[in-house]
Amino acid sequence: MSLNLLVAAAVAACPLVSASPDFDAVEVIGSGSREDLRAMVACLGDPDPAIRDEGAYAAFVEALRERGVEPERRGDLMDMLAEAAAGAIEGADADDPGFIGPFAALVLAEVARTDRIDPWLEDGDRERLALFASLYLESVRDYRGFVPGEGWRHGVAHGADLVMQLALNRKLGRASAKVMLDAIHEQVAPSFHAYRFGEPARLARPVIYLADRDFMTDAQWAQWFDTLYPEEEAARSDRYADEAALIRMHNARAFALEIMAMTGQLGDSPAIALSDHAQRIVRRTAP
Repeated sequence: MSLNLLVAAAVAACPLVSASPDFDAVEVIGSGSREDLRAMVACLGDPDPAIRDEGAYAAFVEALRERGVEPERRGDLMDMLAEAAAGAIEGADADDPGFIGPFAALVLAEVARTDRIDPWLEDGDRERLALFASLYLESVRDYRGFVPGEGWRHGVAHGADLVMQLALNRKLGRASAKVMLDAIHEQVAPSFHAYRFGEPARLARPVIYLADRDFMTDAQWAQWFDTLYPEEEAARSDRYADEAALIRMHNARAFALEIMAMTGQLGDSPAIALSDHAQRIVRRTAP
Protein backbone atom coordinates (compact mmCIF):
# COMPACT_ATOMS: atom_id res chain seq x y z
CA MET A 1 0.00 0.00 0.00
CA SER A 2 1.18 3.56 -0.56
CA LEU A 3 0.57 6.98 0.92
CA ASN A 4 0.50 8.91 -2.33
CA LEU A 5 0.67 12.57 -1.42
CA LEU A 6 0.45 13.68 -5.02
CA VAL A 7 -3.06 12.36 -5.69
CA ALA A 8 -5.89 14.72 -4.82
CA ALA A 9 -8.81 13.33 -2.86
CA ALA A 10 -11.58 12.13 -5.11
CA VAL A 11 -14.77 14.09 -5.05
CA ALA A 12 -17.54 12.00 -3.55
CA ALA A 13 -20.98 12.78 -2.25
CA CYS A 14 -21.35 12.33 1.49
CA PRO A 15 -24.15 9.78 2.06
CA LEU A 16 -24.98 11.20 5.49
CA VAL A 17 -26.35 14.40 3.96
CA SER A 18 -29.47 12.66 2.67
CA ALA A 19 -29.31 9.35 4.53
CA SER A 20 -32.45 7.47 5.49
CA PRO A 21 -33.02 6.73 9.20
CA ASP A 22 -31.90 3.12 8.75
CA PHE A 23 -28.57 4.02 7.08
CA ASP A 24 -25.75 2.29 9.00
CA ALA A 25 -22.58 4.34 8.51
CA VAL A 26 -20.53 1.99 10.68
CA GLU A 27 -21.54 -0.99 8.55
CA VAL A 28 -20.68 0.93 5.37
CA ILE A 29 -17.21 1.76 6.73
CA GLY A 30 -16.61 -1.85 7.66
CA SER A 31 -17.92 -3.69 4.64
CA GLY A 32 -19.24 -1.34 1.95
CA SER A 33 -17.64 -0.90 -1.44
CA ARG A 34 -14.50 1.19 -1.95
CA GLU A 35 -16.73 3.90 -3.42
CA ASP A 36 -18.89 3.79 -0.31
CA LEU A 37 -15.81 4.08 1.91
CA ARG A 38 -14.49 7.03 -0.10
CA ALA A 39 -17.88 8.72 0.20
CA MET A 40 -17.75 8.33 3.98
CA VAL A 41 -14.30 9.95 3.97
CA ALA A 42 -15.85 12.86 2.07
CA CYS A 43 -18.24 13.35 4.99
CA LEU A 44 -15.24 14.40 7.10
CA GLY A 45 -15.13 17.60 5.08
CA ASP A 46 -18.82 18.44 5.35
CA PRO A 47 -19.43 22.00 6.66
CA ASP A 48 -22.18 20.76 9.00
CA PRO A 49 -20.56 19.70 12.32
CA ALA A 50 -23.44 17.32 13.01
CA ILE A 51 -22.55 15.39 9.85
CA ARG A 52 -18.78 15.79 10.05
CA ASP A 53 -18.15 15.25 13.75
CA GLU A 54 -21.18 13.60 15.33
CA GLY A 55 -21.94 11.51 12.25
CA ALA A 56 -18.87 10.61 10.19
CA TYR A 57 -16.08 10.87 12.76
CA ALA A 58 -18.08 9.01 15.42
CA ALA A 59 -18.87 6.26 12.90
CA PHE A 60 -15.21 5.83 11.97
CA VAL A 61 -14.23 5.60 15.64
CA GLU A 62 -16.86 2.95 16.34
CA ALA A 63 -15.96 0.94 13.24
CA LEU A 64 -12.23 0.97 13.94
CA ARG A 65 -12.46 0.39 17.68
CA GLU A 66 -15.38 -2.01 17.98
CA ARG A 67 -16.25 -3.61 14.65
CA GLY A 68 -12.94 -5.22 13.66
CA VAL A 69 -12.34 -3.59 10.26
CA GLU A 70 -10.08 -5.94 8.27
CA PRO A 71 -6.42 -4.91 7.78
CA GLU A 72 -6.70 -4.70 3.98
CA ARG A 73 -9.62 -2.32 4.31
CA ARG A 74 -7.75 -0.29 6.94
CA GLY A 75 -4.97 0.06 4.39
CA ASP A 76 -7.41 1.34 1.77
CA LEU A 77 -8.85 3.76 4.30
CA MET A 78 -5.38 4.95 5.25
CA ASP A 79 -4.62 5.83 1.64
CA MET A 80 -7.93 7.66 1.21
CA LEU A 81 -7.43 9.66 4.39
CA ALA A 82 -3.88 10.57 3.40
CA GLU A 83 -5.16 11.85 0.06
CA ALA A 84 -7.84 13.87 1.84
CA ALA A 85 -5.37 15.43 4.29
CA ALA A 86 -2.66 16.08 1.71
CA GLY A 87 -4.00 19.56 0.93
CA ALA A 88 -2.32 20.93 4.05
CA ILE A 89 1.02 19.64 2.81
CA GLU A 90 0.61 20.80 -0.76
CA GLY A 91 -0.95 24.14 0.15
CA ALA A 92 -4.72 24.08 0.36
CA ASP A 93 -6.86 26.11 -2.01
CA ALA A 94 -7.93 29.46 -0.60
CA ASP A 95 -11.57 28.40 -1.02
CA ASP A 96 -11.10 25.22 1.03
CA PRO A 97 -13.28 25.55 4.16
CA GLY A 98 -10.59 23.71 6.08
CA PHE A 99 -12.45 20.75 7.59
CA ILE A 100 -11.34 17.72 5.59
CA GLY A 101 -7.63 17.87 6.49
CA PRO A 102 -7.96 18.01 10.28
CA PHE A 103 -10.68 15.37 10.42
CA ALA A 104 -8.90 13.06 7.99
CA ALA A 105 -5.83 13.37 10.25
CA LEU A 106 -7.96 12.58 13.30
CA VAL A 107 -9.36 9.42 11.71
CA LEU A 108 -5.82 8.51 10.60
CA ALA A 109 -4.95 8.62 14.30
CA GLU A 110 -7.62 5.95 14.83
CA VAL A 111 -6.11 3.84 12.04
CA ALA A 112 -2.66 4.25 13.60
CA ARG A 113 -4.14 3.20 16.94
CA THR A 114 -5.25 -0.14 15.48
CA ASP A 115 -1.64 -0.84 14.45
CA ARG A 116 -0.40 0.14 17.90
CA ILE A 117 -2.76 -2.29 19.61
CA ASP A 118 -2.35 -5.18 17.15
CA PRO A 119 0.41 -4.54 14.58
CA TRP A 120 -0.63 -5.09 11.01
CA LEU A 121 1.39 -2.54 9.04
CA GLU A 122 4.69 -3.49 7.44
CA ASP A 123 7.63 -1.58 8.93
CA GLY A 124 8.05 0.47 5.78
CA ASP A 125 4.38 1.46 5.71
CA ARG A 126 4.53 2.46 9.37
CA GLU A 127 7.56 4.63 8.64
CA ARG A 128 5.75 6.25 5.71
CA LEU A 129 2.74 6.93 7.91
CA ALA A 130 5.05 8.58 10.47
CA LEU A 131 6.58 10.70 7.71
CA PHE A 132 3.13 11.68 6.44
CA ALA A 133 2.00 12.57 9.98
CA SER A 134 5.09 14.73 10.41
CA LEU A 135 4.63 16.47 7.07
CA TYR A 136 0.98 17.13 7.84
CA LEU A 137 1.62 18.53 11.32
CA GLU A 138 4.46 20.83 10.34
CA SER A 139 2.55 22.07 7.27
CA VAL A 140 -0.64 23.16 9.05
CA ARG A 141 -1.21 26.89 8.58
CA ASP A 142 -4.93 27.04 9.27
CA TYR A 143 -4.94 27.59 13.03
CA ARG A 144 -8.68 27.87 13.50
CA GLY A 145 -9.90 25.78 16.44
CA PHE A 146 -13.56 26.06 17.37
CA VAL A 147 -15.75 28.51 15.46
CA PRO A 148 -19.36 29.02 16.63
CA GLY A 149 -21.79 27.70 14.06
CA GLU A 150 -19.02 25.86 12.20
CA GLY A 151 -17.56 23.60 14.88
CA TRP A 152 -14.00 22.35 15.06
CA ARG A 153 -11.09 22.34 12.63
CA HIS A 154 -8.14 22.09 15.05
CA GLY A 155 -5.51 21.02 12.53
CA VAL A 156 -2.52 21.29 14.87
CA ALA A 157 -4.22 19.33 17.67
CA HIS A 158 -5.48 16.62 15.33
CA GLY A 159 -2.07 16.32 13.69
CA ALA A 160 -0.54 16.00 17.15
CA ASP A 161 -3.04 13.26 18.00
CA LEU A 162 -1.91 11.29 14.94
CA VAL A 163 1.72 11.73 15.95
CA MET A 164 0.84 10.66 19.50
CA GLN A 165 -0.62 7.34 18.36
CA LEU A 166 2.58 6.65 16.45
CA ALA A 167 4.70 7.76 19.40
CA LEU A 168 2.93 5.16 21.55
CA ASN A 169 3.71 2.39 19.05
CA ARG A 170 6.57 0.24 20.37
CA LYS A 171 7.50 -0.72 16.81
CA LEU A 172 8.27 2.88 15.88
CA GLY A 173 11.93 3.40 14.97
CA ARG A 174 14.37 6.09 16.06
CA ALA A 175 14.49 7.78 12.66
CA SER A 176 10.70 8.16 12.55
CA ALA A 177 10.68 9.47 16.12
CA LYS A 178 13.16 12.22 15.28
CA VAL A 179 11.18 13.27 12.20
CA MET A 180 8.06 13.57 14.34
CA LEU A 181 9.90 15.57 16.99
CA ASP A 182 11.07 17.99 14.29
CA ALA A 183 7.44 18.46 13.21
CA ILE A 184 6.28 19.10 16.77
CA HIS A 185 9.12 21.59 17.27
CA GLU A 186 7.91 23.50 14.22
CA GLN A 187 4.45 24.06 15.72
CA VAL A 188 5.17 24.65 19.43
CA ALA A 189 5.77 28.38 19.36
CA PRO A 190 4.55 30.20 16.25
CA SER A 191 4.84 33.98 16.34
CA PHE A 192 1.70 34.68 14.28
CA HIS A 193 -0.99 32.77 16.19
CA ALA A 194 -1.73 32.55 19.91
CA TYR A 195 -2.94 29.10 20.88
CA ARG A 196 -6.16 29.06 22.90
CA PHE A 197 -7.81 25.69 22.26
CA GLY A 198 -5.52 23.35 24.17
CA GLU A 199 -2.93 22.90 21.43
CA PRO A 200 0.13 23.06 23.76
CA ALA A 201 -1.14 20.04 25.73
CA ARG A 202 -1.83 18.06 22.56
CA LEU A 203 1.68 18.83 21.29
CA ALA A 204 3.25 17.93 24.64
CA ARG A 205 1.76 14.43 24.90
CA PRO A 206 3.69 12.80 22.04
CA VAL A 207 6.89 14.45 23.29
CA ILE A 208 6.41 12.75 26.67
CA TYR A 209 5.80 9.37 25.04
CA LEU A 210 8.80 9.70 22.73
CA ALA A 211 11.02 10.73 25.65
CA ASP A 212 9.94 7.58 27.46
CA ARG A 213 11.58 5.55 24.67
CA ASP A 214 15.09 6.96 25.14
CA PHE A 215 15.36 7.92 21.49
CA MET A 216 17.52 10.97 22.35
CA THR A 217 20.25 11.73 24.86
CA ASP A 218 19.77 14.35 27.54
CA ALA A 219 22.07 16.69 25.62
CA GLN A 220 19.91 16.29 22.51
CA TRP A 221 16.78 17.03 24.53
CA ALA A 222 18.48 20.10 25.99
CA GLN A 223 19.13 21.38 22.48
CA TRP A 224 15.59 20.55 21.37
CA PHE A 225 14.09 22.63 24.19
CA ASP A 226 16.64 25.44 24.09
CA THR A 227 15.94 26.06 20.41
CA LEU A 228 12.21 26.33 21.13
CA TYR A 229 12.84 29.58 22.94
CA PRO A 230 16.55 30.53 22.95
CA GLU A 231 18.22 32.68 25.57
CA GLU A 232 18.74 35.41 22.95
CA GLU A 233 14.98 35.86 22.60
CA ALA A 234 14.56 36.06 26.36
CA ALA A 235 17.23 38.77 26.44
CA ARG A 236 15.43 41.03 23.96
CA SER A 237 14.72 44.36 25.59
CA ASP A 238 11.73 45.03 23.31
CA ARG A 239 9.92 41.71 23.53
CA TYR A 240 7.06 43.22 25.56
CA ALA A 241 6.55 45.83 22.86
CA ASP A 242 6.41 43.38 19.96
CA GLU A 243 3.18 41.44 19.37
CA ALA A 244 4.86 38.60 17.45
CA ALA A 245 7.48 38.21 20.17
CA LEU A 246 4.78 38.11 22.84
CA ILE A 247 2.75 35.49 20.99
CA ARG A 248 5.80 33.28 20.51
CA MET A 249 6.87 33.72 24.14
CA HIS A 250 3.49 32.75 25.57
CA ASN A 251 3.09 29.78 23.21
CA ALA A 252 6.49 28.47 24.29
CA ARG A 253 5.65 29.04 27.95
CA ALA A 254 2.30 27.24 27.67
CA PHE A 255 4.01 24.21 26.11
CA ALA A 256 6.74 24.16 28.76
CA LEU A 257 4.18 24.33 31.56
CA GLU A 258 2.30 21.39 30.03
CA ILE A 259 5.51 19.35 29.90
CA MET A 260 6.19 20.15 33.56
CA ALA A 261 2.65 19.22 34.59
CA MET A 262 2.78 15.91 32.72
CA THR A 263 6.23 14.88 33.92
CA GLY A 264 5.13 15.65 37.48
CA GLN A 265 2.66 12.77 37.23
CA LEU A 266 5.09 10.19 35.89
CA GLY A 267 6.57 7.34 37.83
CA ASP A 268 9.89 5.80 36.83
CA SER A 269 10.30 7.14 33.31
CA PRO A 270 13.16 8.75 31.37
CA ALA A 271 10.66 11.47 30.39
CA ILE A 272 10.88 12.94 33.89
CA ALA A 273 14.15 14.58 32.82
CA LEU A 274 12.23 16.81 30.41
CA SER A 275 11.00 18.86 33.36
CA ASP A 276 14.40 20.49 33.86
CA HIS A 277 14.55 21.52 30.21
CA ALA A 278 11.00 22.86 30.32
CA GLN A 279 11.81 24.86 33.45
CA ARG A 280 14.46 26.80 31.55
CA ILE A 281 11.79 27.98 29.11
CA VAL A 282 9.49 28.93 31.98
CA ARG A 283 12.27 31.00 33.56
CA ARG A 284 13.08 32.65 30.22
CA THR A 285 9.45 33.59 29.67
CA ALA A 286 8.74 34.81 33.21
CA PRO A 287 7.52 38.40 33.53
